[in-house]
Amino acid sequence: MTVAPRRSLLRSSVIISGLAAGVSALGFANQLLVAHFFGAGPELDAYFVGVSLPLLLISLVNGMFAYWLVPQLVRERAGAAQAYALFAGQLLLGLALIGGAVAGLAGLAAPGLLRLMAPTLAPALYAEATLINRLGWLSFACAVGLYYLGAMHNTGERFILPVIAGMLPPTGMIGFCLAWAERLGPAALAWGQATGFAAGVLLLLPGCWGELRFGGGAAATWRALRPVLSPLPLVVLSMLCFSIYGTVDAVWASRLGESQVSYLGYAQRLLVAVANVITLGPMTVILPRLAAAAHAGQREQFLRETRLVLRLVLALAALMAVGLAAQALPFVTLLFERGAFTPADAAGLATTLPGLLLGMVAMAGTTILFRALHARHDRRAAAALGALGTVTYFALSGLLSQRWQLGGIVAAYALTWWLLLALTAWRVWAAEHAARLNRDMLLFTARLLIATAVSGAAGLLAHGWLLPAGMSWGAPALALRLAACGALGALAFGVTAVWVLPIAELRLPLERLPLWRRLAAAWTPARVRS
Repeated sequence: MTVAPRRSLLRSSVIISGLAAGVSALGFANQLLVAHFFGAGPELDAYFVGVSLPLLLISLVNGMFAYWLVPQLVRERAGAAQAYALFAGQLLLGLALIGGAVAGLAGLAAPGLLRLMAPTLAPALYAEATLINRLGWLSFACAVGLYYLGAMHNTGERFILPVIAGMLPPTGMIGFCLAWAERLGPAALAWGQATGFAAGVLLLLPGCWGELRFGGGAAATWRALRPVLSPLPLVVLSMLCFSIYGTVDAVWASRLGESQVSYLGYAQRLLVAVANVITLGPMTVILPRLAAAAHAGQREQFLRETRLVLRLVLALAALMAVGLAAQALPFVTLLFERGAFTPADAAGLATTLPGLLLGMVAMAGTTILFRALHARHDRRAAAALGALGTVTYFALSGLLSQRWQLGGIVAAYALTWWLLLALTAWRVWAAEHAARLNRDMLLFTARLLIATAVSGAAGLLAHGWLLPAGMSWGAPALALRLAACGALGALAFGVTAVWVLPIAELRLPLERLPLWRRLAAAWTPARVRS
């Protein structure tokens, strides 16, 4: 596989990020319906407890296939087509059998697992949580097929259809919620998700069918796949830190009282939607490129691409985080405050967002760096870091929640992700010249912090001017005022980060715009003359 030019990377990333915005829009729409029908009470707490373990494994499979499977398929695809088809078919069959067995056993053990996780859940809600949990395991079994087929499409640099398939689970949740929420309760969400995952498999399978062969017998298949499957325990450990938060929240927040699990459930899903818009395009495109560069021994190319995408993602994540944090309460009010979702629920959810958004910035950067570790097969380091993040988040959530309640879990989230970002960056660039690396990173960090502070100050000033305390507006007026606040904050960030303290990674995508080139040509002589 040849490494495409940098501008091709950016163009593909922009296209996929646009589709990711559609996925996030569906996620937002789903959350709006959940808030309208179910609010943030004990019934929704039972839903989040019920889906926590299946979603943990779904997230693990998604990340595991993206980080581990794509490099494997890239290497095999470089060989003979028939050998690749046999390898891909045997691996799909083996993983599907493993996924089905795990789903079946976990579904049987659901009542005991839920009582162990959330002993304070109201007894009347355990039956509903058990049904939701078992539907979640059905979603997991289908997700194994969907994410595997999506990895095959991405290996062949067919990036669009997997993103469209990723829209089907939230679409199913929306459809079932609209049709059967009042009859089925939160279980309608679980039914819709399982249906969406199954539909995604049917959508992706035809495009991969010509690249799949099944045969050779069980013994021969096991001999062929054993070396490939042997790294899986390390890969699973490395993915835990990205997937464990829902389960950890169900364990600790369920002990803090009614609606606490729901607040974190809403907040985490908002973070995922925002982070997907920022990272899905770069993540999808960068891994095959990094795997190809690492396989070819192009270390400078590998590190240069990683640095570019990391800094671009950190800058965009910081802009989104500071903008949403400055307008947390009106943003939550606009999105959710209707139906069963009360003003008290909006206030409770809004208090969690600033700290979680701070952690999201580091999480977005860590996601890119873990891609780099897996692309060069540094699995032991990734597993050690993933295990450290999991243990740190679980321990800090338990300790800090005893002192600061829900705020302690929020603090644990931010502290864990920033620790992981620092350690992962050190590992990726461990062989680089320390003085140069430190100087470059300190300069980038200082510029990003200044731009973020300027944007936050502008957003808060706009908030005080356009959204004064004690006033209330209808949804259209509130949306317009929020958009104005966000635009002013983004303008302040752009002027600072692109013109005053230029961050090169933000200027690069703009260089393709004719208007930008004219502005740059007009601005440069003025600076030279001054």
